[in-house]
Amino acid sequence: MRLVYIFSLVFAFGVVKAQDNHMVITTSNQNTPKPLYVIDDVVTKDVSALSGVNPNDIESIEILKDANSTAVYGNDGVNGVIVVKTQKYVKRKTLNKLAEFSAKLQRYLKHKSDTASFRYLINGRQPADSARQTPGTVFSLPKSAIKSVEFKKPKTGEKAIVKITTKP
Repeated sequence: MRLVYIFSLVFAFGVVKAQDNHMVITTSNQNTPKPLYVIDDVVTKDVSALSGVNPNDIESIEILKDANSTAVYGNDGVNGVIVVKTQKYVKRKTLNKLAEFSAKLQRYLKHKSDTASFRYLINGRQPADSARQTPGTVFSLPKSAIKSVEFKKPKTGEKAIVKITTKP
């Protein structure tokens, strides 16, 4: 019985100690420096612009601060920059970049860009992140590194194939 009593005391003090966290909630006022927000290349200082973005549609969020933010966005980025890219934006930017190298892909995109699914190959191999709708590997590939793009229309029920060959 004595052991149960000691165990209960130790447990009770542990619970009290675990709940001893202090939470400080601050609200911003007019004088607090606010970051710059960039949502799909649209620049704004209004945080409410983020409310129009469905969290399930976000492809990536990047936080820039210090010299990185001012190097890209000048004085507007002095308080930091929050860059949000949606999946639809990333897909559109990637396909537009690749279409510059393939007339077939350009023609296809005029009719199917929002609904089409693609399978990407870089130098004959699927990117490591190929499970994503638009692999980051393909999105971040600079135009200057691309030698050619070959496009193959999809068969019924399959994805279109985009073969990218890079420069050596």
